[in-house]
Amino acid sequence: MSEGSERPETESTSTKLDQRLVELEMRVAWQDKVIAELDGVVQEFTARVQRAERELQAAREALAASRETGPADDPPPHY
Repeated sequence: MSEGSERPETESTSTKLDQRLVELEMRVAWQDKVIAELDGVVQEFTARVQRAERELQAAREALAASRETGPADDPPPHY
C-alpha cells in the first residue's frame, strides 16, 4: 500500500471522530440545560412543599387551640 491510500482512511477516521466529538458535546450541552431546568423545578416544588408544611402545622395548631377553648365553653346561640 502506498501512503496515498492510507491518508484518506486517516482523514475519514479523523472526520468521524470529529463528528462524534461534536455530537457528544451537543449532548452534554443539552443535558446541562435540562439539568438546570429540572433543578429549577425541584427548587420550586421544594418551596411549595415547605410552604404547605408550614400551613398544615398552623392549621393543626389552630385546631388544637380551638379544641381547648371550643364551642363547649360558649353558650348556645339561642340564649
